[in-house]
Amino acid sequence: MVKVCKVDPKNGSADFQTYIFAVCGFGGICGSITAIFLTEALKPYTTFFFYSFLNLFLIGFVCYLNEGYIEKTNVKDNLWKIVIHFKQPVVYRTVLFLFTARAVVPSYGDILYYFIINEIGFSKSFIAALTLVAYFGLFFGSSFYNRYFKHIDYPWMMFYGQILMQFTIVLNLLFVMRITKEYFHINDFVFCLFTDVGAEILF
Repeated sequence: MVKVCKVDPKNGSADFQTYIFAVCGFGGICGSITAIFLTEALKPYTTFFFYSFLNLFLIGFVCYLNEGYIEKTNVKDNLWKIVIHFKQPVVYRTVLFLFTARAVVPSYGDILYYFIINEIGFSKSFIAALTLVAYFGLFFGSSFYNRYFKHIDYPWMMFYGQILMQFTIVLNLLFVMRITKEYFHINDFVFCLFTDVGAEILF
């Protein structure tokens, strides 16, 4: 991936990132369409049975990867290079941010999934359809980023992204407490539709 990005030093990284998210969006669209039928027609263990064999396709694709010539190095030299680069502020600050983002911010996607099914009453096929719409948002959001936002510095992009994500977290809290429906009279379907699509674009 790094070699591909270096082909175009100016826009290679942004273009390649857009390509990755577009492919992820397309894959998510295909997976969501499949999930609509699998979650309703098959039992969970049958779905996991088929899912366990998907890794075989990845193994097949890996066999066709061609990285070209790689300079041979030993483990000691590689570790020393990592230590040297890690001392640079741009590296250790990024690592610290990523670690803090995962360690401090809770991930409650699975909990929210069962809350929507058991408490709100949405079906599993509806959740899959909702995910389908969210991946459409990811697909078009990546193109939107490449067209209008790729020239903005990444720190500012992360800054605004985190502020918007905080806003979606507050909205989810209001949704779980049923404030969005009881006080603001927002339909659950409409709320889930727009918040899922917005969160997928931001991520």
